[in-house]
Amino acid sequence: MSATPPGSKRSLQSQPVPREPNCLVRKLKCIIFISILLIAGAIGLSLVLTGKPNPLDYFVPTDPPGSTEAVRWDANQGLELEVINALEDFWTPFFDRSVQEWNQSEALTIRTGRTSYDFDCNPIRGKMKVCNGDYGNTDWRGLNTIVLVHDHVEHSVAQLNDYHLPDDIQRRYTMCHEIGHGWGLPHTDTDYFNRDRGDCLDYTNSPRNNLLPGQYNLDLLVELYGTPTMPRTNPRLNNTNSGEGGLRPGGPRPPPQRPPQKEDKEDEEEDEEDRYLQTVLDPAVASAVYGGVDPNDRDTIRSYADACHREHCHFKVNNDIVIEVYKLMV
Repeated sequence: MSATPPGSKRSLQSQPVPREPNCLVRKLKCIIFISILLIAGAIGLSLVLTGKPNPLDYFVPTDPPGSTEAVRWDANQGLELEVINALEDFWTPFFDRSVQEWNQSEALTIRTGRTSYDFDCNPIRGKMKVCNGDYGNTDWRGLNTIVLVHDHVEHSVAQLNDYHLPDDIQRRYTMCHEIGHGWGLPHTDTDYFNRDRGDCLDYTNSPRNNLLPGQYNLDLLVELYGTPTMPRTNPRLNNTNSGEGGLRPGGPRPPPQRPPQKEDKEDEEEDEEDRYLQTVLDPAVASAVYGGVDPNDRDTIRSYADACHREHCHFKVNNDIVIEVYKLMV
């Protein structure tokens, strides 16, 4: 039997083959490594977008406010209110559509009026007025300033800033939002980065998802005002604006909230800011305020609106007058 020459096929096959690493172990290590990267990435992205380390917070919308956080016009058997269109003509279709959508609430009977374009949006006692203009690079897209006298709304002024409203979706959303405040309704949520609630009083990065008043707000209006056939029956639900932008304790309460967190400290800081803001207003305005302010004076109202730099500011001017400022922030 002859020996196999070196380099032949049989010689190559007989050489020992190096053993490869266990494929299963290698794949498992890769899966674990990728999972760790994904989790770290999700936490980092959540911190950047929401300020919270738990990305699941995106799926948990804030509990909406109840009637104790709203303000009211003086109406108990449904609210009949005239809403004045002081807009430029190209805004009128958005105004008409939003009025029609809000009018679906059984609590509302809305009448509309038309006046000449009013950039300054001077208030009219007993009415809501809606205006637009290029107000420049402000910190707000929409602004609603509400004056209360003796615990009830005296007038509401809604302003829409064309500078920050480049398209029809933004205009429709902002119109619905500011008119909603005019009834006395607060924001339902001011987190831009959690799941959209589907109503226009919810802050959103996708206005297309929040174009309508939403059933929650339509029902809340019934709780606030009753209806023509079913008057509001809770006499304890009265506006006193005790300092937190709400109604007198004892009325219906919003759903239970999460346990106290760092947001409580932020609320305390906001109250401090409110007290501070009232000391830095124009001296002439402060003099008028404490000497008996005219609640229909536009300069006074504008001073308070300009002093507010967050979603909602509550100013107790004196024992008779309260000014609420709601902003749809940029």
